[in-house]
This record gives sequence, structure tokens and C-alpha cells, in this order.
Amino acid sequence: SFLYDAKQMQNERKEDNEVKDGASAGSSIGEDEALAEMLGVSSLNCLADQILVEDENENHPNSFVGIPCFRTLLINNSCQLENAKVRYKSKSVYKFPKQFSISSDLMRRITLELTLASDKYYSDKTFETILSTKILTRMENFVTSHPIWNDLCYGYLQDLVSFFLEEEYVLYKEKLNVKPPGGSGFAPHLDTPSLRAAFIHNEHAGPREFITIMIAVDAMTRRNGCLRVIEGPWSEENHIEVLQPMVVDANPDGNGRAGAIPDHVSCELQFKDVICDGGDIFLFSGWTPHRSSSNPTHFSRRAVFLTYNPRREGDFRNEYYQRMQKLRDDYQIRNTIKEQQFRADYLTDLEAMQTLPKI
Repeated sequence: SFLYDAKQMQNERKEDNEVKDGASAGSSIGEDEALAEMLGVSSLNCLADQILVEDENENHPNSFVGIPCFRTLLINNSCQLENAKVRYKSKSVYKFPKQFSISSDLMRRITLELTLASDKYYSDKTFETILSTKILTRMENFVTSHPIWNDLCYGYLQDLVSFFLEEEYVLYKEKLNVKPPGGSGFAPHLDTPSLRAAFIHNEHAGPREFITIMIAVDAMTRRNGCLRVIEGPWSEENHIEVLQPMVVDANPDGNGRAGAIPDHVSCELQFKDVICDGGDIFLFSGWTPHRSSSNPTHFSRRAVFLTYNPRREGDFRNEYYQRMQKLRDDYQIRNTIKEQQFRADYLTDLEAMQTLPKI
């Protein structure tokens, strides 16, 4: 991961312009641009960088096909991104322009590899019962098992987040929401309280700041349950009221997870639809209120959510998944013990009733 300085980008662009002033150089560059346009790439340098990376990754030679050339994007769009950073501070959301999008074909391909080759690529899976059928609805903890996802999340997207927020960020967690036909939506909530859940027994441990990048795999529309957000200058000091877990030691993925927005608050909020094509990239802060509706269409609405935290706060990805697994295991054990105790008490009461004299 490398953070490119905007001033350095501008200096490089200036040097390029000075070279273009030369007659012979101008002719050469014109030919290069024509060839690049014919090949369908932004520049020959970008193509060369891509080929070089592919050659260095023989196990997955096509891993960077469909992923934009980060360095070229920053050189060509540094001013636009500088203006976007200012807007982000007041809105806490930002949809990157199309030139930053990832190929929708690549996103669908690597998503299908995850879902159809689950024996090859490890992940934590969540299922939902829809029309009496158990269907996969979410996958987590899969990045390190899949080489292209690994390149994407620790390379291009991590660099993009770090440059945009002007400090280095590291991956905290990842999830793929499948939302199949008939799949449920997500109630209004904030991410930061739930992202801290893994460190609930030590509030001073773990990261405090979070940013999430969503990449649409399929087109996201209002009809198939797109992401919906509330824009604003959200922060820990300025955020919407949330509920605390109602039950101590409850299900860490259910009523034991913090961050839910109360009904009396959410019903007054005007959520904005985030409409995306496949491959589009949308960024929002951990304090941005968001939700989504169910998917009544005949096709899945898949999207990947990657959460990053500042590197200065530490790299906690592995610890996060270890801690969440322990919370889930402990909850399952407590549930099993309660069920066994309930059954034992029921049998004891039944035996006692059988000793009562018959009338």
C-alpha cells in the first residue's frame, strides 16, 4: 500500500505538460494516446503497470483486469477529489465518479467464485430461511482466502480510502451481502457502535474510527433494496440516538448488537436512495445512519461492504474475527445450557405431576 501525495501528482502532471511542449515529444505522445484509446485503456503507462503486476502474480494472472490504475486516476482527478473531500466533511458520504468504478464483470466473477466454491475459499456464512428454504445471505472473513479479493481490498481500495481521508487506513472487516430474491432488508442503524461490539468488555481496546466502502456487485435500485442513507456532518459528538442492547450477553448478531436507531427516531428521518451500477463505489462514515429494504425482485442484489480504520489505531482485523467468534460461541453455549435446563425442569415438573393422587 502506498499513499500518493497530491502535490507530487500535480508536479508530475506539470512535468508531463512541459514534455508535451516539445515537437518530437508531442508527436510521440499523440501516437501513444491514440493507441491507448484503441486498446480501451486510459494510458499506456497504466497498461504497462497492469501487465507488470499480472506477471508478478502468476497464480492469478488476471487479478488486476477490470481494476482501475490507481496512480493514473489520482493524476487525472486530484483536483476533483480535493473538492470531494470538502463535501464529504459536511455529508459523511461520497459516491466516487465512474472512472473509479471496478469492472462489473470482475465483481460478479469473483463474487460467484466465493459463493459457488465455498469449499475452496474460506468464509463465515450466514443463512436465512426464505419460503422454507435455507439460503445464503451473507459472507464474512473471506478476503485472505481469495487472491483477487485480497489484492483488491488491501491494494486499490485501501489506497483509495487512505488517499481520500488523507491518512493510512487498514482493513477491519469485510462482508458480502447477497440479498437474494425475498431477502430481508436492514433496519435503520449506525455502524460504529456495532463495530466496537467485539471489544465490548474493554471499551478502551480496538479502533474508534471507521469508514466503509460499498462496492455494488449488481445494479442497486430502489426496487431491489438499495442502500439508503442520511447525509450530514456525523461524528461521535454529533450522531443520531441509538439503542443499547436490551439483554446482557444476548445474541451478538441480533438483539445484543448496539447501533439500532429507535423507531420513533427513524420514522422522522428522510433517507436518500443510493442508486448504483455494478462496480460503483460508495463511501460512508461509521456514524452515517443507513438502512435498506427487502428485495422482492427475482434476482439477487449483491454488494460488498469493506470497513477500514486508521492505521494509527492498530490493525485489528484478525482479532476482530476471533473475538466475534468467541462471542457467538459463548452465546450458543449459554443458549444450549438454558435449553437443557428448561428441558430438565420440564421433566421434573412432569414427574412431580404424575405423583399426584388421581381423583
